[in-house]
Amino acid sequence: ADHHKDIAKLKWLDQFLRSHYLDEINRDLVDHIAASKKREASPSTANRYLALLRAILRKARDEWEWIDAIPRVR
Repeated sequence: ADHHKDIAKLKWLDQFLRSHYLDEINRDLVDHIAASKKREASPSTANRYLALLRAILRKARDEWEWIDAIPRVR
């Protein structure tokens, strides 16, 4: 993946996630993020943003053991 594109995605996601700890990210918030991105971009672009979020949450759970569970990200 392109590092610069991931940084741009994270900057966009920050508006939704800045006030939440990792364990506070739930299905409702993920659905809200998805709907917001789909309003301004194509579904495939929205999926790329969600894939980045999913990857970070999985790493936080599986490798870093910072959280016990993650919401399902479609």
